[in-house]
Amino acid sequence: MKSKKNKKTFWIVAVIIIVVVVGVLASFVLNDVDDVKPYKDYCEVKEDCVPAECCHPENAVNKYYSPNCTDVACTAVCGGPLECGAGAIDCIDNHCKIIPKDLEKTYCRPEEREGIGCIALYDPVCGWFDAEKVQCVKYPCAETFSNSCYSCLNKDVLYWTKGECPL
Repeated sequence: MKSKKNKKTFWIVAVIIIVVVVGVLASFVLNDVDDVKPYKDYCEVKEDCVPAECCHPENAVNKYYSPNCTDVACTAVCGGPLECGAGAIDCIDNHCKIIPKDLEKTYCRPEEREGIGCIALYDPVCGWFDAEKVQCVKYPCAETFSNSCYSCLNKDVLYWTKGECPL
């Protein structure tokens, strides 16, 4: 009879230990969820993005990958896409990107969509697709058109910017 009581006590203690260990492990896992770094250029809002390099940045990254620029001296040359007001960092399709300031958006008007035809003038524009109509798998979610008339004839284009689409 004593051995049955010992076995029962053993199993009760074992179950209690397992429950405590699982609880402690679960609390560590749940508390560390916020500490997981996203992939390098992932963003949800513009504030998630920072320059990828200290001097003359060419790319943008998630703030968790921000370079340590303490004690770094840069030249005052305006050469990069962000320098001297040439561009800005933004979150586009959940990716940190540097967007040149000259990419001023011109939205297609309803009367432009009803056009019969367009003139054969080569003045390239980047037609940016409406994210509610087109699901893109990579940046840019756009297509280069020979001119703004052709871009707005495409019902999936929301707006256009001057020049060919960025790579």
